[in-house]
Amino acid sequence: MNSITILTSSNHHLKNSFDETKYQVLPVDPYDIESLSGNDFANTEVILDFTCFPTDAKRDLIERLSDIYEGALLSDLTINWVELFFNEAPNLHGAIAASFFSPSGKYEIAFPKEVSSELKKDFITLLSEVGLKTKEIKYPGICFNYPRIISQIINEAYFAKEENLASNEDIDKAMLYGVNYPLGPFDWASKIGLDKVALVLRELYQATGDNRYRMSRYIKEAII
Repeated sequence: MNSITILTSSNHHLKNSFDETKYQVLPVDPYDIESLSGNDFANTEVILDFTCFPTDAKRDLIERLSDIYEGALLSDLTINWVELFFNEAPNLHGAIAASFFSPSGKYEIAFPKEVSSELKKDFITLLSEVGLKTKEIKYPGICFNYPRIISQIINEAYFAKEENLASNEDIDKAMLYGVNYPLGPFDWASKIGLDKVALVLRELYQATGDNRYRMSRYIKEAII
């Protein structure tokens, strides 16, 4: 597969890394999805969608692509309910969690049950060619595993900050040296972007209603 189009959004931390690839890169505005046309994908066999959009905008994008494009589609669903999209969107052939900075440089990838092993292999090869290492998982759930877990850890660190339990620096040191994390939660949050952490927490809370996903006041204030 050589006819590849990569979709990007301005808030995706990998967007600049795709400029050096041999493939067509197309920026997408979440407020102007209808401007995408079939001409944009006239010679495209595979779309790799690296847009980081909330659920409504991501749904609009995938629905728009289903109207104007018939090839294979893999989408970044880091901040979305993956299995919901697999059930809703028959034109979606795979999902990756690449919107969060990863200290290991490896990203989770998942596929609907009906996707062939050959297409899975093609996607993984393509992602490798654009510099991404992947790890296939069977149950991505809501927002994949790494984004879901690290967002909760960061949220708890901000709750600790609310309660004046320790400074940001001391909490980071405690997690670095006491739990052997590669980064402290505040340092991690700065590399990921609190806006993305907030989107994951909001998606989890809206989907489950579970109070453990209630967002820290400090995070809410930081993203206003």
